[in-house]
Amino acid sequence: MIRSLRSIFSSPPPRVLLVSGDRAILYLFDGPRLAQAYIFSADDTGYALFDRCLKELNHAPLCVLVDVVEEEYRQDTIPHVGIADRRAVLARKYARLFRGTPYHHALAQGREGEGRKDDRVLLTAITRPEVVSAWLTPLIAHKVPVAGIYSLPVLSERLLKRIGATGPNVLLISLQKASGLRQTFFRDGQLKISRLAHMPRLGSVPFADHLFGEVEKLRRYLNSLALISRDSPLSIYILSHGQLLTELEQHCHDSDNEKFVLLDVDQVATRVGLDEGSGTHYSDVMFAHLLASEVPL
Repeated sequence: MIRSLRSIFSSPPPRVLLVSGDRAILYLFDGPRLAQAYIFSADDTGYALFDRCLKELNHAPLCVLVDVVEEEYRQDTIPHVGIADRRAVLARKYARLFRGTPYHHALAQGREGEGRKDDRVLLTAITRPEVVSAWLTPLIAHKVPVAGIYSLPVLSERLLKRIGATGPNVLLISLQKASGLRQTFFRDGQLKISRLAHMPRLGSVPFADHLFGEVEKLRRYLNSLALISRDSPLSIYILSHGQLLTELEQHCHDSDNEKFVLLDVDQVATRVGLDEGSGTHYSDVMFAHLLASEVPL
């Protein structure tokens, strides 16, 4: 989703600003290692600290990675036309579906098999643009080159091959320190929908019970949209670490309808090129490095 103009930079930027609803985290990478991370609250104090930070850092290119509740997804079709006409068709779609936000994107997802064989697209947008604009304003003011604005759920499609997720129905679940419990559903390797749920403080509620409750909510929604292939089980890939993985192992039991794959975040982080994981249950650093090392132009 949500990409700016094609990056003019010849090499991937080593910096990623992860934006959530109530904070932003600036990750500075030194090759395969996380060099530093700065956390800024989404309030006047946080914006002022971010502005001060930008004054002290050099102006190397930076990517913005967005992980917020206010991201919408619409399955649609458009005529199979040339580039200029396609842009015009999409512009009309954006104006009708996502009025008032400049942060939108279309993912090509094949063509219809019958009739005019229209293009299938997934239209996505950040529907509360001020969440992103509040952090872009100081970047622009300090003339920091922005390589692009990316959606974490869209980026996560690039993770599927790294973890061997090849089934027709894949649900990827991760804990995000900046935002919450992220659930992203893929049909035949293509993003269809993603949901960000609140995650209570770890230890305050039984983690497995809470997670399964959120999975059931999403499953019912997917069924209502007829997105799950009924010929195959739902393959649920859960990224976690340490004690939470141990707890999940005791509760995740395969059935005819569900298959579980539990993955250690740190091990997945090494697959995307990090020298070492964060040693936590959270996947924020892993996703940030995936973007920094492989900017999807």
